[in-house]
Amino acid sequence: MSATEHAGDDKSKYEALIRQHQQQEERREEEEEEFNFEFELTPREVKGQLDRFVISQDEAKKYLANAICYHYARVQKALNDPDSERRSIKKNVLLFGPTGVGKTYTLEILSKMVGVPFVKENAPEFTSEGYVGRSVKDILRDLYIASGNNKEHTQIGIVYLDEVDKLRGSITFSKDVNGVEVQRALLKMLEDAVVKIEVGGLMKQEVEIDTKNILFILSGAFNGLEDIVYSRLAGEEEESDNELEQDLGEVDWRKTIVPEDFVRFGLEEEFIGRLPIRCGFKPLTEEDLYKILTTSEDSPIRQYQEDFATYNIALSFTEDALREVARRAAQQATGARGIVSIFEGALVDFMYELPSTDIDSLEVDADLIKDPKGVYIDLLFDDILESYIRSFRSKYGGINLNFTRDAIEWVKDVVRVDGKPISDCLRETLEGQLATSLKALSIKEFEITQDILQDPASAYLDLTFDLSLKQYIDDFKNRHQGIELSFSEDATEYIRNAVRSNPVSVEVYLTGALDNHLAPGLSILGLRRFEVTVPVLENPADYLKGEVIRYYKAETNGKE
Repeated sequence: MSATEHAGDDKSKYEALIRQHQQQEERREEEEEEFNFEFELTPREVKGQLDRFVISQDEAKKYLANAICYHYARVQKALNDPDSERRSIKKNVLLFGPTGVGKTYTLEILSKMVGVPFVKENAPEFTSEGYVGRSVKDILRDLYIASGNNKEHTQIGIVYLDEVDKLRGSITFSKDVNGVEVQRALLKMLEDAVVKIEVGGLMKQEVEIDTKNILFILSGAFNGLEDIVYSRLAGEEEESDNELEQDLGEVDWRKTIVPEDFVRFGLEEEFIGRLPIRCGFKPLTEEDLYKILTTSEDSPIRQYQEDFATYNIALSFTEDALREVARRAAQQATGARGIVSIFEGALVDFMYELPSTDIDSLEVDADLIKDPKGVYIDLLFDDILESYIRSFRSKYGGINLNFTRDAIEWVKDVVRVDGKPISDCLRETLEGQLATSLKALSIKEFEITQDILQDPASAYLDLTFDLSLKQYIDDFKNRHQGIELSFSEDATEYIRNAVRSNPVSVEVYLTGALDNHLAPGLSILGLRRFEVTVPVLENPADYLKGEVIRYYKAETNGKE
């Protein structure tokens, strides 16, 4: 192809990219022209919706309902009548509380209710501008993408920045690019700023995003904040002439928190000032966790029931099972996340095995939660074993397996100790050389004993040994001018033990022991039949050397 043709192709590609970019711009402008936002919910309605899904945390839900409703009521008014807009303080929110208490989940539900773009980010991922890591501008880029690349929608979205407690200031001799500097980079964005972001693929373009109507909700565990609050309260008590009306241990520290506490924790004063709504999430009690299971419309048990229903299995839970799950989750102190981990640990084997069986229902009780492996074995072993026997029979030419009682107990013990699923334990133990040999030998009935399960290689050897030895004798005769070998009884046992202790076949072992040393000597001696004994196998070269010497001595004596 000529240089002119190359240039023509490049020009065509460039023009195609330009047309594509123009079409994208036209679509984006059309979408923005059609932009229409309506919000009519009241705080009570918002909290009522949250109550259907989020258990406990009533105080936090009220704060959030107020923040959402008044923020978006103001946004809607400003969009409908831009001339009436007045400067107001943004109701950005700071949530604090331990992990697993529903902070993220609450925000996800709120964003769906409001119907605005929502993006969740993790604060530790960001660094100061110009350093390795993500820039805070990437938050707005992600929100823009979440909005379907619609600028107007982006500008009324919700940004949820989690783990903000990790931005606390630290003592360092260099710039704190992951802590204080990120707080400072967020300052204008939190309030009212026009930020330029780059979007698009090959054809990059700048989009200006006004953060005035973007609601920022920040959260973190803030471990140690409680001690800071109690320390301040204790100091105030000492300075006061009045006796403290109640013991500090009875005070809900979340309701007495002040900006100074966050500053002492490590947040910048200006930063905390741009988060006027501050509310705490309480640790979930055992009763809260039980209600998550029984009353939340998004209860994990409904999700598991749907998962099992995919394979036409009806899953049910007894009350004592749910109480046990709640008790264990409370002990773990990881909140609602603990519920899922407990269910996964209890149901993993059932989820793995049941879809491959004919079982169509499972009731989860407290015993299953306490001892899932034991219940799994007691409840499913017979069904899974029968299913495996049918599968083996189909796969290996109609071979029917019969398990002795000691074999069954051995499999159960292995499953208990190693944690393997029953079907995997059977498959890994029996399928391989043993199963292949059974099929090759056209065996239709085979008894599985504990000895076979413990040492399937020996079982394979026992099955194939006589056949392999006979095959070697025939092959030896064909290779070495019709010499017929036979083996003494002790030699046969010697070979069997040698093959057991070394991972080689009978053919390989005997070829190495006899073909290379014994066969040439037998030809020299003119022997047509030879019995192999243990001494021959132990040192065929020395044995043959002795035989040759005796042979020539006999020849010499005969001539004399």
